[in-house]
Amino acid sequence: MESPPLKLNILIVGASIAGLTAITALRTVGHKITIFASSTPLNEVGAAITLAPNGTRLLSHLGFEFEAAKGVRIKSPSVYFGNTLEQQTNASLRDVDDEDMTGFPSRYFHRVDLHNRLKKLALRDDREGSVEIFLGVRIVRVDVENAELELDDGRVWKGDLLIGADGMHSCVRKAALEFSGEGEEIEDLGWDINRWLLDRKTVEEDKELREVYLQGNDRSVWITPHEGQSKRLVWYSCRKYNALAHRVLMKSLTDLQPRVLTMRTQKSREHQDLETSQPSPIRSFVYGKTILIGGVAHPNLPFNGQGGNKTLEDVLHFRKSSQM
Repeated sequence: MESPPLKLNILIVGASIAGLTAITALRTVGHKITIFASSTPLNEVGAAITLAPNGTRLLSHLGFEFEAAKGVRIKSPSVYFGNTLEQQTNASLRDVDDEDMTGFPSRYFHRVDLHNRLKKLALRDDREGSVEIFLGVRIVRVDVENAELELDDGRVWKGDLLIGADGMHSCVRKAALEFSGEGEEIEDLGWDINRWLLDRKTVEEDKELREVYLQGNDRSVWITPHEGQSKRLVWYSCRKYNALAHRVLMKSLTDLQPRVLTMRTQKSREHQDLETSQPSPIRSFVYGKTILIGGVAHPNLPFNGQGGNKTLEDVLHFRKSSQM
């Protein structure tokens, strides 16, 4: 006769994509979840995020509502020279529909839309297990060996397992490296990257922007050679129907054709300058009774399109382990 699955008391630090997906995955097997977030309320900020089939496979199994999250299906991009707008017909970019090939969604999402749907899924009343959320907290001590946290008000929480899902500036990662005696080097890659949003309505009503937008498709790339490398501007839609057009800028604005530069106007919003520093790899993702996931375990550069997907893969693997 098989013994019933072990029910664990799990503490999670961080309530973004990693933390919310972990709640959903672990509740399905009956674990008790307590989550701690520094933000108040439980909201997300930022622009777009790419989820490919290696990540959406897990969300599909968890019952995520892709249409409700208003994602835009990823297409092969149109590629242009950034200084002339001439199309690069020999660009070595594959023309493959990932959704047709894998059977799982491949979408661009606005981060707020994705976060809201993940939050709704994680906190549904019909799930097994239980979840308790503490917002606006400040953690002053992390004991990774014993899965223990202390808050600045003196409260102490102890679990069977601690999950660090609190992003690149993680207090759990810092405690794990102190526990193991590991050093950490941060490499500044020297790239200038920022991104912003434009309402699609703004694009359609502006003559120059509209001409550029209609020339390509929902995903276009402008490339200009620069000192043996390149400057790139990428745009893609990230919200279905009343979509926001998302722009990512690498290097600097100079040398790009003026019509392209009109994309960054005073009408754009939610400007972000992105970090391009890369911490050295760590020895393990497991320290004592603590697991590091997502950007805490393996920070990703902001233009690789796999940060969120690797986070979801992490959740899938420890969900399988927790069912044993």
